[in-house]
Amino acid sequence: MVADGKSPVACSEDRLGHRKFASYSVPDWVQHPQKLVPLKAAILFPGEQSSFSGMFHNMRKTPVVLGMLRAAAASLGFDVEEAMEDRGGSSGADQALAYVADCILFEAFREAHADVAERCQAVAGFGVGEYAALYAAGVITFQQGLEIVKVRSAALQDAGNQVHVEAIVVRGMALDKLERLMKAAQKLDAEDGVHDPQVAIAQYWCPGGYVCVGTGSTVQKLHDAAVGDKDAEVRLLPDQHAGHTSLAKGAGAKVAAVIERLLPAMKPPRCELFLNQSGRRVPPGKPPQAFADALMSHLSEPIQWESCVTQMMSWGIRQFYECGPNRSIRFMMRHYEHIIEAPFEILRPADFTESFSA
Repeated sequence: MVADGKSPVACSEDRLGHRKFASYSVPDWVQHPQKLVPLKAAILFPGEQSSFSGMFHNMRKTPVVLGMLRAAAASLGFDVEEAMEDRGGSSGADQALAYVADCILFEAFREAHADVAERCQAVAGFGVGEYAALYAAGVITFQQGLEIVKVRSAALQDAGNQVHVEAIVVRGMALDKLERLMKAAQKLDAEDGVHDPQVAIAQYWCPGGYVCVGTGSTVQKLHDAAVGDKDAEVRLLPDQHAGHTSLAKGAGAKVAAVIERLLPAMKPPRCELFLNQSGRRVPPGKPPQAFADALMSHLSEPIQWESCVTQMMSWGIRQFYECGPNRSIRFMMRHYEHIIEAPFEILRPADFTESFSA
C-alpha cells in the first residue's frame, strides 16, 4: 500500500514495446487481476505466560516509554522496570507486567510500523492481553488499563490462596470425550471425599486444543485419565491461575466493578475488536456499553481464542502481528497455519531497539 492509499499494480512490457514499469497507483475500489491487494492485518497481544526474565534488557527508553513506566510504577506500587528485568515470579506480578509490556511494545510497534498500527483491521488479546488490545483500539487509556489489571492481579492472587489450582493442556482429543473425562474426574474426586471438586475448560486456544483448570486433585485425576488417549497430547501446565472458570467468579466480580466504574469514560473502538468471552467481532465505533457484558464476564468465562482467530479470518484478515515480549501467540497460531495464507510476523523487544531514539 502506497502513501496515497492506492495499490501498486505490476505490468509487463507488451509486444508493441510499450515502456515496462514495475507498478503504478490505482484507487482502492478498482478491481484488476494484476492488482496487488495488501493483506488485511490484525495485531495480537499475548497474556501473562509471555513474560520472561530480562525481557526489556535491550529496550531503548523514549519519553513515551519512560512515561508509561513511571505511570505503571506509581499505579502498581513497585518498580516495573526492575520487575521486568527479574520477572515478577507471581501470577499477580506477571499479569501486570504482561499488560505493561504489551502496551509499551504497541507504542514501539506504532513507531516502527505506523501504517499497520494505525490502519490495522483488528486487534485481539489473549487473557490479560485483552486489556492491551482495548488500549490499542482506543477503548481505554493506559492508566485505566493499569487500574483494571491491578485489581485483576490481586483478585486472582486471593483466589489462588483460597483454592489450590492445577491445569493441563490437552490437544488432539475430541471435545465430547474430554467433557466425559472431566465429569468422571469430578465424580472420582467426590467419592474420595473432596469437597466441591471442579474442573472446566478455561481456554479454547486452537482447533482441538484446550486448557483445563480446576482443583488440584481433580485435575490430576483428569490428567491420569487423559494420558491414556494415545492420539492426544496431554501435559501439566505450571503457574496457572483460576481465571476463566467458575472458580474465578469472585475475582471476576471485583474486576467487573472496576470496568463498570470506568465504562462512562471508555471510547468506541477505532478498529475491529475480537473479545475473549464471545470470540466474536465488535465493529469499529460501537459504544462500549454495547459490549460491556463481555468485558465484565471476561474473567469467569473461558477464553474463546479459536473462535477469535477463525472469526478474524472470516472477516478477511490474513496477516497477524504478535505484539508482546515473547512468542506465545506464535506457538498457538502454528496450529492455524494450514488455513492461513500468509506467514506471521513476530515482533519482540529486540526488534524495536533500533526504532527508539537514545
